[in-house]
Amino acid sequence: MSSLTFYPPSPKEALAEAFVGKSLREVPTPAAVLNVAAARRNCARMLEAVGRLGLGWRAHVKTHKVAAEPVELLGERREVLRAGEGRVQLELHAVAEVRAAEDVQAAPLVDAAQQLILTLRRERLPEPRVAAVRMLKAEVEAMLSGAERLVAEAKDKGVKLPTLVVSAGASPTALAVQNLVAGGGGGEAAAAEEEEEAGPPELQQAAKELAELFGAVKDKGHAVEIHAGVYPTLDLQQLAAHSAAASRLSWRDIALTVVAEVHGVYPGRGANGTDEALIGAGGLALGREFCKAYDGMAVATPWGRRGAGAKMPEGDVEDFEGWTVGRFAQEHGILTWAGGKRRTAALGLGPQGDRLEAGQRVRLWPNHACITSSHFGWYFVVDEDLEGREDEVVDVWVKARGW
Repeated sequence: MSSLTFYPPSPKEALAEAFVGKSLREVPTPAAVLNVAAARRNCARMLEAVGRLGLGWRAHVKTHKVAAEPVELLGERREVLRAGEGRVQLELHAVAEVRAAEDVQAAPLVDAAQQLILTLRRERLPEPRVAAVRMLKAEVEAMLSGAERLVAEAKDKGVKLPTLVVSAGASPTALAVQNLVAGGGGGEAAAAEEEEEAGPPELQQAAKELAELFGAVKDKGHAVEIHAGVYPTLDLQQLAAHSAAASRLSWRDIALTVVAEVHGVYPGRGANGTDEALIGAGGLALGREFCKAYDGMAVATPWGRRGAGAKMPEGDVEDFEGWTVGRFAQEHGILTWAGGKRRTAALGLGPQGDRLEAGQRVRLWPNHACITSSHFGWYFVVDEDLEGREDEVVDVWVKARGW
């Protein structure tokens, strides 16, 4: 019996009845909020990039892994999974069960010939699809060598393989999928934007060589797919890693936020006489993983705030100044007026831009969306494209249980 039997999913119908149509100012806090408009943009950007590259694509569903999520995020109106009572099964013995679900394709990932024999021994797992060698982009050449070796070993063991998939991870700290897209015309403005996206000559040359290597992989009869981190939701670490050009990626594209309530304000307690504020979101809501660009656990969005500081940030996270979760305990955090490391080093801390009040709510951009989202049982879904209804809960997406 699977341990998932003892972890039933939250009741979507009851959640929808209770919260759909309500404002974010009415939901219990802390709350995970998913702006589906931003997620759509992010996914469309990824689909465009892999389409122009002529590569396969493996969707990232770890962060927004829900029991039955409309896959407008995948470019098609289907569901990630319609089987197993809301459970996502990732073990080898469950792949056949997942395959039986409507409109779902599933395959185990293996990186050694020995695993092929184990895979074939599993019950209810006929004609296995095998993806070989999963490494980062910088190791694509090694992956190709490994794929060739795997074919030979499998042949020796009498295992007939389908097309092997070289699965290249577009690491945000190395080379994003968008940075591999080059050329295309469209006038001087488009050319300037493409030049910015392509990056310095060294990056362009690396992208060119990698594209040629992808071609070599295909020429040998293998397939190439891209998977690229937490691109559907993004987070502060993705922005800080400059995973795409600033013209294509901004603070507005972070789709996941956490709503928290301000419980108390402490005037003058912070650095340079700035205020501090206690909020009801700490490590259990936000996580404990820091971002390289600033010293904090989350950054407050302009939502629900007034004053000079309540505006959408521009530029890099390193140059940001505003409210951050500068300290935290398990259940609470302390909002402090702070700045990104580069800005603070160059200019010091500026004056506080706006004041917070006890009882108001804030929305927080998390450092790492995957970690933060794992702390919640469901997402309150909003759609900023609905003019006048940007804060209205339009759906509730229940998180899938299990690993």
